[in-house]
Amino acid sequence: MKGDYILAHSYNYTPFLSDSCILYSKEGKLITQKSYGYINEFSEGLAVVCANGLGCINQNAGFIDENGNEIIPLQYNSAKSFSEGLAAVKREDKWGYINKAGEIIIPFKYTQASSFSNGIAEVSYNGFSQKINYTGEMIEND
Repeated sequence: MKGDYILAHSYNYTPFLSDSCILYSKEGKLITQKSYGYINEFSEGLAVVCANGLGCINQNAGFIDENGNEIIPLQYNSAKSFSEGLAAVKREDKWGYINKAGEIIIPFKYTQASSFSNGIAEVSYNGFSQKINYTGEMIEND
């Protein structure tokens, strides 16, 4: 039974959670030369990867492209997938947002941060929940 399929694989994406994950294409070609503990699905051409298989919580997180190249080094405590060109990333105990080049677009000052949707992200700052735009400006609640 070792190595046999129990259930046929029918998914285009499977999040990997293990001590050592590598990524293969549908054709069976090795994509990642380096192994990771966690590999998330690709979003906007990049996937969150982490050093350990704990789902990118309080550990080294970064991003790879679809060719397995590490585009943004594993330098964050946590990371969320890219959405609308930005990704929420955590450094120490604060969240901020980076672009696909790894540049900080919105500073690390939030205790919680969501991904952008329709130009808006929900964050927590100084104990209050608020909505921000792509530049980090607060948006008034309707």
